[in-house]
Amino acid sequence: DALKDPNGIKTFINTTLGETYEEAVADKISHEILLEKVIHYGAVVPERVVYLTAGIDSQANRFEMYVWGWAPGEEAFLIDKKIIMGRPDHEETLTRVDEAINKKYLHADGAEMTIARICWDIGGIDAEIVYKRSKKHGVFKVLPIKGASVYGKPVITMPKSRNQRGVFLCEIGTDTAKEMIYARLKEPATPADSASPYTFRFPDNPEIFSEVEAKQLVAEELVEKVVNGKIKLQWDAKKRRNEALDCLVYAYAAYRVSVQRWQLDLDALAASRKSENKAGPTLEALAAMLSGDLNNGNNG
Repeated sequence: DALKDPNGIKTFINTTLGETYEEAVADKISHEILLEKVIHYGAVVPERVVYLTAGIDSQANRFEMYVWGWAPGEEAFLIDKKIIMGRPDHEETLTRVDEAINKKYLHADGAEMTIARICWDIGGIDAEIVYKRSKKHGVFKVLPIKGASVYGKPVITMPKSRNQRGVFLCEIGTDTAKEMIYARLKEPATPADSASPYTFRFPDNPEIFSEVEAKQLVAEELVEKVVNGKIKLQWDAKKRRNEALDCLVYAYAAYRVSVQRWQLDLDALAASRKSENKAGPTLEALAAMLSGDLNNGNNG
């Protein structure tokens, strides 16, 4: 009789068989939904985008970096993707990462934009590699991060002071971020020519976004696991590749910390770009101020 009850099945598998029970809590998102959100940008950085962030995922043989553009209402546009092959401790590899970090992107209005803030994962490699690059590019621009798979944890927690290595090691609430991102990814596509808050958009450029990246973005699913008699909710990729999702989590965290720590206001940035006051600060200057770069430089 116990095995007719879902809770009884969980208990039987966990205690009698000594295995971990897991059950999908929600249906996995189809990657085809994301392919429907592909649009023609008309420029490297679309008109509505006012702020760029990036996430860098560290692997044993490469770095992967995805650049995202943010518009008012947290409308998000995938701008670029870089896969930098090579050993993470080789300077030649890191020099190519430097080039990606410093790359300038042409906005639809003719201005050049740079990435305002980057979250760089220290997992799987020597953390000192990321720490040194944080100090090289600016401790507020490049934030070393580590994941914390604890349900309900904030998307990003930035310490008030530097660690012993002189950088701000931030903690990412990966479960919280993925829950927010997946809630938005599964929404139907909206017209490209109108602003749509909380919408993700992708370029019609197969070198940046294709079925491969779409599948990586929806690789994970929320499952209920019984571990040592306790029920836990966890995001699980089931051994599917998920680098694009990880990088989106990091880029979103970079945006969130910009709001929390530097009072980033996407609406204000958009208004400044549309302003006819030529004497006012440029979009690039405002983004630099929000990065903490003008007053703090590389020393923070």
